Amino acid sequence: MYKGTYERGSDLRSDVQNTSNLYRDHVIAWAQDLGRAIDYVETRPDIDTERLAYLGFSWGGAMGPIMTAIEKRFRTGIFFVGGLMMQDVQPMADPFNFLPRVSVPIFMFNGRYDSFFPLDTAIRPFYDNLGTPEADKKLTVTDANHFVAAYSSNRLISETLDWLDKYLGVVE
Repeated sequence: MYKGTYERGSDLRSDVQNTSNLYRDHVIAWAQDLGRAIDYVETRPDIDTERLAYLGFSWGGAMGPIMTAIEKRFRTGIFFVGGLMMQDVQPMADPFNFLPRVSVPIFMFNGRYDSFFPLDTAIRPFYDNLGTPEADKKLTVTDANHFVAAYSSNRLISETLDWLDKYLGVVE
């Protein structure tokens, strides 16, 4: 559980980005929390840590560029209904600044009618600015809103599993 979520509550009352040092410090803490979770996973002999994928949904998808650019143990990333957030934020906590630094294969799955992340102003610029080579990134846009998992669940699952098979190998 990331700092500020669930029983790790804090003074930060929203995940909506802002220019405060409190928000910036939380972004740093979230990246550290993620790294520590992977450190723990690496102690487990039953988990193949050479085949780790980042999966972020909504807020997790929007924060994906920071997490996958900083954490080099991911082999691929999957961003469901993520995109650029339009609030002001300090540069070191702005996912936009990390997009060109993302180098792992990235799969995005978004809704054409998403009011949180509009296609032309939040999703496409996010995708277009990824540093991932063109051959290793994919954007699927469905005729849904922010809740694509409810409207396009079979397609979301199928394309995600195909992506993971391609970049992490088929599970045996």
